[in-house]
Amino acid sequence: MQKLYSFLYFFYLFSIIHASDISCPSGFRLINQNKCLKLFPTSLKHLEAELTCTSYGGTLVNINNAIDNRAVSNLAASTSAISIWIGTFCFSSRDISTCYNDNGAGNLTYTNFAAGFPNVGQGYGGCVSMQTSGPTAGQWISAPCEVAGMPFVCEVPKTVADPTCTHNYNGYCYTPSHEMPGSPPSASFFDAEKICFNGGFKMVSIHSKREIDYIREIYKDSEVIDQITLGAFSYDSDVFNWVDSSRWNFDYFDPLDMSFGDCLGMDLSEKPNTPGQITSLGYPISQPPAAYCTWKLATVGAYRLGIYFTDISVAKSVYIYDEYGNLLADPSGNLSPFKVLAPTNIMTITHNGSSGDHAELLDAKIACPTGFALVNQQKCLKIFPNHLKHLEAELDCTHFGGTLATIHNAIDNRAVSNFAANAGVQNAWIGVFCFENQTTSCYYDDNSGPLSYNNFIPGHPRLDNGYGGCVYMTTSGKNAGQWSSGPCGVVGLAFVCEVPTTVADPTCVHNFNGNCYLPSHELTGSPPNATYSDARGICHSNFAELASIHSHQEVDFIRGIYKDLDFYSVLIGGQVSADGNVSWVDGSEFDFNYMNPIASKSNESCLQMNTIRSQTNNGLWSKFWCERINYFLCKRKIGDTVNPKFKSVASVIDKPTHTINLADASHCNSTIFLAPGIVTTLGYPNSVEGVYCTWKIGVLGAYRVGIYFTDFSINGALNIYDEYGNLIESPNISRYPFQALGPTNLVSMTHDSRYEKPGLYHGFSATILPY
Repeated sequence: MQKLYSFLYFFYLFSIIHASDISCPSGFRLINQNKCLKLFPTSLKHLEAELTCTSYGGTLVNINNAIDNRAVSNLAASTSAISIWIGTFCFSSRDISTCYNDNGAGNLTYTNFAAGFPNVGQGYGGCVSMQTSGPTAGQWISAPCEVAGMPFVCEVPKTVADPTCTHNYNGYCYTPSHEMPGSPPSASFFDAEKICFNGGFKMVSIHSKREIDYIREIYKDSEVIDQITLGAFSYDSDVFNWVDSSRWNFDYFDPLDMSFGDCLGMDLSEKPNTPGQITSLGYPISQPPAAYCTWKLATVGAYRLGIYFTDISVAKSVYIYDEYGNLLADPSGNLSPFKVLAPTNIMTITHNGSSGDHAELLDAKIACPTGFALVNQQKCLKIFPNHLKHLEAELDCTHFGGTLATIHNAIDNRAVSNFAANAGVQNAWIGVFCFENQTTSCYYDDNSGPLSYNNFIPGHPRLDNGYGGCVYMTTSGKNAGQWSSGPCGVVGLAFVCEVPTTVADPTCVHNFNGNCYLPSHELTGSPPNATYSDARGICHSNFAELASIHSHQEVDFIRGIYKDLDFYSVLIGGQVSADGNVSWVDGSEFDFNYMNPIASKSNESCLQMNTIRSQTNNGLWSKFWCERINYFLCKRKIGDTVNPKFKSVASVIDKPTHTINLADASHCNSTIFLAPGIVTTLGYPNSVEGVYCTWKIGVLGAYRVGIYFTDFSINGALNIYDEYGNLIESPNISRYPFQALGPTNLVSMTHDSRYEKPGLYHGFSATILPY
């Protein structure tokens, strides 16, 4: 059953405004045809005066030029007080660049300070008053905010005259549902939208904090209405839009609210503004050397300061003071999200990130999966003492979403050598592969590219005379820490696996690279399979989103979740547009592509990941019908307490367009072609006679070569060999899209185009992917 809320709608008073139409709310005077002002002769402290102005949706008066200054001075002269509050606040003495207008427009564009001002010390303060009589009439001086009581002038936006409108503000008429005759006081979102439409209204959009203040004032005397529905809706991308089509130019989301939904409500309780974020140094990891940090925080205008801690994990207390030095709070430890509200617009925070605190922060944040050890505070390693051939060792590492250990500097090399030696291992495979006898042909398993560091013994790498492209490390004796080439498919050695560091979360079963993965069949209280939209809703209820995937290692980790299950596929969080572009619904960048090149070219717009355990190359993605139910995978960032729909905008990576020489694109007779990419016959899609082509293809890391022929039309056979010269397949003639899978990371192909028949056959195109 849908929950019903009160709602608020409004309409434009006039589409064309004439000068005679401009007016001010009741009690305010139109000054200089551009300001609606009201003098309050009662003496109040500065904050009390500001709060009075906010109840009208306004601020203390802002003065932007000499004409306005004279007008305000003349208006204030009717009071017997010698000065009045105006809407300016300064944070430093004699530096007008630190003075701001209350209306949020930024630094002052005009000032009329008396000599020696602003002066926030010596008994004065950051608040500003205007002298109203005598030789200094119209001049500004600093005043103590919480000591002196003064009259004040409020300013609200001008509007358009409409005698039929009860709640008239800034050119709009606001009508709360409980005041609208003939309609229910509460309704669901779509019913409320229909009621508004039938009455010629729009559900309300909000574009400033002052507009929020005005709306709150409408409901201030209601004892039963604590929330209203706003005119915002999230259609399909977790990004809200105003249904009146106005621009989304103001945010007021509650940072501690973890609820999910497609509609937006406004809490009518008082909440301070939150227009920014601060963190500890190096967050989410405390950085050495230890530092003593101070944060001085402030808000501008008629508002007090609110700090919402969405994540806190500190060994020593964080001290939070008000502007007078009074301690407001001193939290420490690992705490749930909370807030601290200051009594004024200034607050100070201090924290001593000592070395002990640094260590505790690291323990609380950086972690390794079960069975892996944190080495050098940056690597998660695990030694496997059982002897396996190189490919078998690599495949074992992929089950954890990792690779054989990669070594990028001498410190890492020493750490890996000691780590293996302490386990009694003398030789261990590491994550390096060489294609030739030079170190420039050697690459890391983690796809980070050619070696940036090596420690080969003299004469290595060496691929001939019984050696091979695989690399191992010796951990004892005079060659301890040095690398040697080894035959990949002959020798069995111990090995060291490496996975990404992550963040500790005892509630997370599948923890990888700072994210928690929630397979649908393990969720309680919800069905294990659902349509795409329902799956997203279930993920949202678990503070997660359908999974995005950003590396082959992440594919491997997800495959490991499903390796013992008989699921055909699972839904993931990708959406495919009509022109074939893919975007992740969690707003992350589409920076890794593992689409199945030979999958059906259907019109579906959702994505699934193949999880058939009998297929050695499972993990590929393909389109899926969004309304069909399927198992699905949710993913949430560990420690992320901000609702993703409040901060994410879906990104789309366009398909690249290249102008290239087709002959070069074929990679015919190239030295070696490294996946991923595309190879073709020479001249494709036109057949070229009389050329003998050889393709040597390799993949990096713990993967084998997958060749996916998306178009195939040749007369003479294409011979496909494994790295040992064994024939894998020799297709010819015309075929539908198909695949050829190499047993290792090297494959070669040969084709003689002397037998081609131009006009009848046009060649082939194949996408090369690691699997």
